[in-house]
This record gives sequence, structure tokens and C-alpha cells, in this order.
Amino acid sequence: MRAPGAAAFFCTAAAGRVGIAMTGLGLLWLLHARTGSYGTAGLATGAFALAEAVLGPQLARLADRFGQTRVLPFSVAAHGLAIAGVLWSPAPAAIAFACCAGAAVPQLGALSAVRWAHLLRAADLPTAFSLESLANAGAFFLGPVLVTALGAAGCVSVASALAAALIVGGRAALAAQRRTAPPPARPGSLRPRFLRITLLNLAVGLYFGTMGVSVSAFVTENGVPGAATPIVAAGSVAGWFPAGSTDCGGTAPRPASSSSSPRRTSRPPRCCSPWRRRCSGSAPRWSSPRPPSRPRWSC
Repeated sequence: MRAPGAAAFFCTAAAGRVGIAMTGLGLLWLLHARTGSYGTAGLATGAFALAEAVLGPQLARLADRFGQTRVLPFSVAAHGLAIAGVLWSPAPAAIAFACCAGAAVPQLGALSAVRWAHLLRAADLPTAFSLESLANAGAFFLGPVLVTALGAAGCVSVASALAAALIVGGRAALAAQRRTAPPPARPGSLRPRFLRITLLNLAVGLYFGTMGVSVSAFVTENGVPGAATPIVAAGSVAGWFPAGSTDCGGTAPRPASSSSSPRRTSRPPRCCSPWRRRCSGSAPRWSSPRPPSRPRWSC
């Protein structure tokens, strides 16, 4: 955070992510209050999510190729106009405007991560990405709770307007920070490993997308809309403890074959091998150009 301009773009992107986390449920509460139908509200929310999933990566590729400061202003204007259309349009047109709003949502987490990679050394990036992960978790905890509380209180238009204000304000502030913006670059090609990660994130997104809608619909049909806020909050908090208590560190990976390098342990063996090795924990240094095929430690 002590890097020049880091705190400014991180805070603005974090605020915008809270608005993104609020938008889906905000549309649900808004259109259900207007039409009385969860089918229409769910259709608008699904159109928003589908458009974001399909066109969000394309918008991010445009930001990579032409620069964030050139792409973000158009995205800000398009998303603001689309949300305004949702707020003041009848149900059929509101669904179309919701789809347009989802297509114009920028991936603020990805844009912020690219700025970290542009500013910091590779050794400092894990700390920065951990901070980004914390911001994502906080946004998707606070956003649904806030919009559910406003929706249960009857302020459905306020919830959607607040979400749009956070997104538009965060993006506009991010676009204005030219000093930390990375230069335009040609987007890379998709790899199989990236596609596998995308499918896993799709499964996670389906869970989060359906859970908020299901909880809101269930408590409203049973006449207790105020119960949606503690249920959503409890579900978000309960998911943090298993994830936080999981140890993903593990041990160092073993070599693919025994000819690559001897097995490493937490304590390196003493210098008593048939090849002379420095006991400093670094890679072994052979005294002869070719080591024997089967090493035998004498200790």
C-alpha cells in the first residue's frame, strides 16, 4: 500500500466491487416490488449475470489492448444509462436494460490486479493479491447484506441506485488515475489450465447467484422478509471458517524422477553423500559432470 498511487486505486476498486455485489439482488428486489413476480425479477437478474459472464471478459480484453483509461469512461456511461433505464422503465424494457447493465460491468478486481502487477516486483505480488482477495471477500459479504437490508425495509430503488453509484463512482475514479494505469498490451491466448479455472469459477458463481435469490424468495413468500439479512450474513460468515482453517501450504513437490534431483526434506542431509554437496538447502552441486544413476546416502 506504500507504493505511489496504490492506496487510491485499491480503495476505489474495492468500493466499486461492493456495488457489483449489490446489483444482482438489488435488481431482484426492485423488479419483484414493481411486478410482484419472482419470474420477471429472476429473468432480469439472470440476464444481467449472463451478459456480465459473456461480455465481461471481452471488456477486460479491450481494457488490456487499448488501456484502462480509454475503455473505462465508455463503460461508466453505458452502465449508468442502463441502470437508469431499469429504474424508470416498465418490466419488459427493464429486463433489456438489465442485460445491457451486465454487459457494461467492468471487472474491477482484474483491473486492480493488473495495476498491482504493473507497480510491484514479483516478490511483492503475493501480498498484494492477498489484499485483493480480502477485498473481494469483504465486498461479497457486505454487498448482499446491505442490499437485503434495504430491500426488506422497502427501499428497493435506493438499493439499486446505491449499487450503481458505487460502481460508476469507483470506475470513474479508477479511470482518472492515469499514473498507476498499465500501458496497453496485446491480450494473451487462452490456455487449457485457464479454461479449467474458468469452469470452477462458473460453478462457484452459480452457487452464489442462486443462493441469494432463493433465500430472498423463500423468506418473502413466508411473510418474514426481514429474516433474509441475518440468513445471508450467516451464510457468508460460515463459509469463511472452513476456508480460513484449510492448510493449503503442503510440502515441496517431489521431483518427477529420481534422476532429476535427490529427495528434499525439511532438514538437508549432512555432507556424507558419494557426491560432494554444500549443506545450505540449495540445489545440489555435483563434483563430477555426471552423477551416478542411483545415489546412496551413507548417513
